[in-house]
Amino acid sequence: MASSTCIEQKGIIEEISEGMVKVNITSLSACANCHARKACNLIESQTKHICVPTEGNHYSVGETVRIFMKRSLGFKATLIAYIIPLAILISTLIILTSFQLNELFAGAVTLFILIPYFLIVYRFRESLKNTFAFRLNKEG
Repeated sequence: MASSTCIEQKGIIEEISEGMVKVNITSLSACANCHARKACNLIESQTKHICVPTEGNHYSVGETVRIFMKRSLGFKATLIAYIIPLAILISTLIILTSFQLNELFAGAVTLFILIPYFLIVYRFRESLKNTFAFRLNKEG
């Protein structure tokens, strides 16, 4: 896949189950590329585990693979997780305060208004899981 249209990351297959593989990815902070990283001692790394469908390919435990996701899905995920809830918060707060309501009441309602939104997102989690699917390619 073209790297300009996809986000890719190296990983190691940790576990294989029916139709799925569990891939171990180590994400390094921006400090990992800094020339002063040895003197700084602030290098941070985080291990993530991602389950990816095998799509009929055969993999083995310990094999190095590349995980791909469409770059455009990153914006879609940001929209669903951050931008829409922020827009709901701000618009609700503006509407409630324009009615001269108590600020404490307006703030509480503004926070509680997000509950239905995240329940809807949770309800459609399987559809979202299919939308935000990762793909695997063997390293090499």
